[in-house]
Amino acid sequence: MGLIGKHPKKLLPMQFGAVGHGEDFTHDRLRKIAKKLGYNHSGIHSLCSTWLVNPHDSVKIANLTTIIGRHFLKHEFGRKVSGIQDLPDIGTWPKWWRDVTSLYAGEIAINHIYSSTLGHQHESNAIDHPSFSTDSVWDAWHIHCLHNDEYFSKFRHRDELQEFVHRRQENRIKEMVNVSSTDMVLAEVLKEYEKIQINNEIPKGSTTVRDYVRALAWRKAYSATGAIDLE
Repeated sequence: MGLIGKHPKKLLPMQFGAVGHGEDFTHDRLRKIAKKLGYNHSGIHSLCSTWLVNPHDSVKIANLTTIIGRHFLKHEFGRKVSGIQDLPDIGTWPKWWRDVTSLYAGEIAINHIYSSTLGHQHESNAIDHPSFSTDSVWDAWHIHCLHNDEYFSKFRHRDELQEFVHRRQENRIKEMVNVSSTDMVLAEVLKEYEKIQINNEIPKGSTTVRDYVRALAWRKAYSATGAIDLE
C-alpha cells in the first residue's frame, strides 16, 4: 500500500481546502452578490485556492471564477459601492478585501457548479493546511503559506529574509555553517518517512508543519543567498 492508502486524512474525489478568509459580513455579502448575479450559493464558505476535482470540472471552476472575479474587480470595491462606503478602495482584511478576489469568486463558482451536492464534507483542512500549524506534517496533504502575522507565514519570513540578506557576507556564511536545527528537522522528516515505508504503517511523527515549512524555507534561502556577495 502506498502513502496515499496509508494517510490518516482521507480525501473525497471532490475536495476543497478550507481556510477561513472572512467573517459574517463577508459571507452574507458573498451570498447576496451570488444571488444578484444569478448564481446559486449553498452556504459553504471559506473555500480556499486548492480544488481537488476532475480535470473537466477544474476548467469549469476556473472559467467561472475568472468571469465572476472580473465583476468583483469592476463593481464590488470602492467607496461608491453600497454597503462598503466606509472602507478604503482596496477594502480591509478580513471584512472585505480586494486582494482575495479570486477566493471570493471561486467560492461563488464552486457553490454554483456543485449547488446540488456541495456540503461541509467537501471542505478539508488537510489541503491548504496553514503553514503555521503545530499539527504533525503527516496530517497535511498540502500546505498553504498564508498572508498573516503568524509564524510561519509569508510576511514574517519576508521580513526575516530581508534582514538576513542585508548582513555582511561572512556573517551569512557563518550562520549557514553553524545552523543545525534546519538540517535536523529535514533529517527527522526523512527518518519518519523511512519508518513509515519500512514498517508499512500509518504516517505519523513529531515534526510539525510549522517546523517543516520553516526548515524548507531557510534551506532554500541559504542556498540562494548565503554565499553571494550582495555588497
